[in-house]
Amino acid sequence: MTAGIYTVENQLLTVRPTPKLGESLTSFLNRAAKLNGCNEMDIWRSIHAGSIHMLRSQLFYRLDYDFCLIDPKQLSMLLDVTLDSIKKLTFFTVCSKFFDDPYKDYDRAMVMIQMALDKRSRKFCPICIEHEDVYKLTWLLKEVDYCFTHNIRLESNTNLADISEVTSDTNDLNKQEVIYRRWNFLLKSDKVLTKRYGRLNMERSLALKLLFVAQNQASVYVRKDIVGFSKNLVKSLVSFVRGTSSVKKVTQSLLFEVLNYANMTIEEFSNLEVPKSYLTSIFTIKEKKNNPPSTCLAPWCYNQEHQRMILIDDRVEPRKKGIRYPYYYVCKGCFMRYAYHPEINQWQEIDGKIELVSAIKKLVEAGMTRSEVSRELKINYFQISEIFGYLAYHHLLPKSIHATYAYSNIPENLVSLFEAIQCELYTYPETKYKKTRNRYGWNLKMYSYFYAHSDVQLYFIHKPSELKKPLKKHNDLCIQAERSINDMVLSDIRLSLNQVASSLDCSESTLHSYGIASVVQEAKSKQSSKRLHDEEKELRKTFDTLISRHDCKEVLSMRAVYNCLGRNRDYVVENYPGFINYMTASVKEVNNKAEVHRLKQLVRRIKEAIQQLSEKQRDISVTAVAKCLGIKYIHVKGYRPVKEKIKQEIEDYKNILVGQSHWVNVSEPRS
Repeated sequence: MTAGIYTVENQLLTVRPTPKLGESLTSFLNRAAKLNGCNEMDIWRSIHAGSIHMLRSQLFYRLDYDFCLIDPKQLSMLLDVTLDSIKKLTFFTVCSKFFDDPYKDYDRAMVMIQMALDKRSRKFCPICIEHEDVYKLTWLLKEVDYCFTHNIRLESNTNLADISEVTSDTNDLNKQEVIYRRWNFLLKSDKVLTKRYGRLNMERSLALKLLFVAQNQASVYVRKDIVGFSKNLVKSLVSFVRGTSSVKKVTQSLLFEVLNYANMTIEEFSNLEVPKSYLTSIFTIKEKKNNPPSTCLAPWCYNQEHQRMILIDDRVEPRKKGIRYPYYYVCKGCFMRYAYHPEINQWQEIDGKIELVSAIKKLVEAGMTRSEVSRELKINYFQISEIFGYLAYHHLLPKSIHATYAYSNIPENLVSLFEAIQCELYTYPETKYKKTRNRYGWNLKMYSYFYAHSDVQLYFIHKPSELKKPLKKHNDLCIQAERSINDMVLSDIRLSLNQVASSLDCSESTLHSYGIASVVQEAKSKQSSKRLHDEEKELRKTFDTLISRHDCKEVLSMRAVYNCLGRNRDYVVENYPGFINYMTASVKEVNNKAEVHRLKQLVRRIKEAIQQLSEKQRDISVTAVAKCLGIKYIHVKGYRPVKEKIKQEIEDYKNILVGQSHWVNVSEPRS
């Protein structure tokens, strides 16, 4: 018998049920398993996709919303059900109304859906289950705890006789019914929330329509007319529609919030058309009131005309300045950044870089090295090195040391090289340097000089930022983060800074700033420990099942065990050292029994062979007995145990014959 993972591919699923209206995928697979006399986990193994670590019975419920855990095509072939019907069994239909490709936006889709689900309990309607044998998707929702078919509250551990008619507040029931109908709309695969406008994708088109409804369906966008929502949210949505920000805030909860504000049904929202004038006005940016600065303030800059200033129409928030500028200009000669200060009503250099470069230039002229300058000014060494490269590139270093920091062999594809490391203008210098060192082998001087190159600076200035805008400081940010982390842990989502940042609509750097990154790391460690504990329980259960089903007459190899568990030996040894000892002892016990059985069988066959040779009055030798057993070359070293066993049995047989002959002689009468 060969051990392995049991799947329904080993047998034919002759009974193929039809999905019921509103049914969840786990309910459908449960029904299919019962009708075909197998386990639902056996079906999941046959259609499983993604990490093998997720293939555990405790996570079976996740199939209702985590669409990356199954192969829809495999399930379609296995149970003869259409792909569209499979989508209706999960929340994939909801995700497809918000994202062009839910698989590409998987992390955000999972955060959005799981925020709406109740993962602490498994609610159900006993009457629906008794009469229809079905578990419905809408029972998973946090905001719905009624069955509107039977007008009873959903239960998790109540007997049928104990269920009474609903007597709760009518307003609460009406509110839940509205939410219930909205989710039913989202779960229908043939419904859409919006069409695509212009070149906008699904999510940006949805953001556009939400703004349009929030502004009471005005024909032209005016930010101040949107009064029902926060200023930051509106600005974020507008930036997202324009494509100037990657912060995505379009979620199911925001959609419901807008519908409540406008007192609109989701069907009315779906049929609503956004006029072209509104779309055009979103992309129409007002002219700036202030002309660019006429001169550059850097004393070493050759640029004296404002025509050499580059307008960057993007918000900038210099660190530790306490002010936000809606746009800024960059000097094309020296790449200093200028913005119009609203309080002093004049242009100023916004980074303080002119003062810093001038100070470093003086220290260099005094004979200081990069390390000495870093200690003197108490500034990061990598930032100091970048400025040394800047000074070298603009020929501001003393001639005696210029050649030490300048390079004549500049790669032709320098911009492409920096583009490949995927960094931003605001990325920390040490991060950019380490990426170039690992990829191209540059030392710090080379990186600093190449980074100061005009083409590289122009690339970073014009590069659209992919960094999420930081949140304003809120006292409850840590509370929101803790709640989000707890929800993810309960949902068995693998925690990461990216996941938490996505759920809070902020950047990962914001998490570091607020000390939340360490909380995420601690939660990750606890989650990993719990995951390993749960997985060990599942592996032990699978192993015990294998041992109980194994034919004791057959030898069980450790390779067959690892194949059954779906894990390799190194993984088990590293993570579950106690389990490996348990497996080894159990397999040894099984194989000892198999060896005993094998020896018994061998002795029986040898005795039969000796008996046959005796009946035919042929020579009873080791070679003759071996040939009866089908062994041609018994004297080969590998057959030594069998050879010894044959010798022993022949000896025993001859002793028996001698004994019988003795008794025959004794019993004969004397003449």
